[in-house]
Amino acid sequence: MLTISELVELGFLRSHAQLLLQDNNFVLQIKNKNKAEFGAKINEICRVYGVSKEQATKAIFSSPQFAGLDHSRVLRGIIDVYGVSKEQATKAIFSSPQ
Repeated sequence: MLTISELVELGFLRSHAQLLLQDNNFVLQIKNKNKAEFGAKINEICRVYGVSKEQATKAIFSSPQFAGLDHSRVLRGIIDVYGVSKEQATKAIFSSPQ
């Protein structure tokens, strides 16, 4: 399981890392992941949405279940259902990650 110091190394604030590790949803999603695997998940979020690491970690902190989503599918679904651009979908997702 990830530690506070590993989450800090991945870009979270120490206070946010402490709170995340107390969140049941987050713990259930990452309990079998190591630092490299969770780092890869953050990088995937950055790649799919074209956002910075800071934006990705903020979204995960705001809504811990966000970390466990299939982000390519989420983005594709929003674009298909609402007929919006990738940029519009990304803005909507990061305005309200839950």
